[in-house]
Amino acid sequence: MMDVMASLIPVLFSLVHFTVTSVVLRREPGGYQFSLNYPIASCSITITVSTSGSLITNLLLGRPLLDSVADEKIILAYILIWYFINFSPGDTVFKLYSQSAVIKYFFLTLEEIRRSNNVMTGVLLAQDIYPNTLLPRALAGMFKGTGKKWSITFYRLLTGSNLASQHELLSLSFTTKAGFVLGILYGLNHTRQFLSDSDCVVLGAVFLVSLQLYNLWYDQVTDPFKRPQEMMWSYLARSINQTNSSDPVEGSDTDANTDSKADFNTDSDLITGTSGMKQRMMTKATSSEH
Repeated sequence: MMDVMASLIPVLFSLVHFTVTSVVLRREPGGYQFSLNYPIASCSITITVSTSGSLITNLLLGRPLLDSVADEKIILAYILIWYFINFSPGDTVFKLYSQSAVIKYFFLTLEEIRRSNNVMTGVLLAQDIYPNTLLPRALAGMFKGTGKKWSITFYRLLTGSNLASQHELLSLSFTTKAGFVLGILYGLNHTRQFLSDSDCVVLGAVFLVSLQLYNLWYDQVTDPFKRPQEMMWSYLARSINQTNSSDPVEGSDTDANTDSKADFNTDSDLITGTSGMKQRMMTKATSSEH
């Protein structure tokens, strides 16, 4: 009996994840109308977005791409969930999820626990191929846990949403940053064995659930990585500016064989440099005449 319950736990988390994904895609601009006009395309892209973490990870690691959709029973359950989210009588299922805070908190908690476990799964999958390299393992864990963030752009392109340009790569979300950081920590721990993998998954889940529940409760987005990121970019920008300011601007007479225009950054510098060169030539010509 316990073995049966243990085998059903991953199925439960997968169904919860697909439910959350279906709700998120329906809330996209034009999402509900898209499901009414093109139900087959809507259902197909919803399944693709939901399983995109496995698809991207398998693609990067050279594994079979269709492993994530190999279980027909799970796919059938996905189709039923998609149908009830979009076409339930009186739209009761979608309204129940949207209006009940308890259901939201419950589903969100399970979703973040699943994300933490998926990051660890991605790290372990990459461990077999890149045992001595940390970055591929961290990236595999990040994509495994946050694949939906990277693939939702394709859904927006199909629905004609004006949010299609807001790709995850252009503006990294807290979820993606957390997935990458957890991938690094999980990879380091797996190498050094400070904690067991299950303990790391639990600690990562506590961190993710706490932040997401805080954001949901206060209806705001809290990104603990934003301040360190801004400090890092500010330091890099300051270093670049200091390097540029230390470069010579005006050329000397010994640099006559080089391109003097490369030393000037503005049109005014070019004019000043040209007039100075003409003045020196006139001075030399006058002195030679005398």
